[in-house]
Amino acid sequence: MKYQGLRRILFEVYFATMPLHAWTITGRGTRKKYFELKASETLPREKLDELQLTRLQIILRHAYETSEFYKQHFDAHGVHPSEITSLNHLEKLPFLSKDNVRENLDSGLISNA
Repeated sequence: MKYQGLRRILFEVYFATMPLHAWTITGRGTRKKYFELKASETLPREKLDELQLTRLQIILRHAYETSEFYKQHFDAHGVHPSEITSLNHLEKLPFLSKDNVRENLDSGLISNA
């Protein structure tokens, strides 16, 4: 979707004058991400579910491969990220408590990547 007229000008001004910290956090892909999010607003339910599942699988795989805590937590509950092949499988994921997080802040909770 492309904006026209005054809305386009305001849109361009917004991205041109965005604070420096936003650029360093998200990189120069901010504009692209915005349009991706905008396009996802109108996706059919099946496509949205597919997108959500793909993103969830990426996050779970990253956590499992780069955090010793998450790897041990998943293994202790007999779950592997590759087993999450549907959004209905969310119930397989082990819960984290505040105590889990507090106790493991210094022992591998944070990703090593």
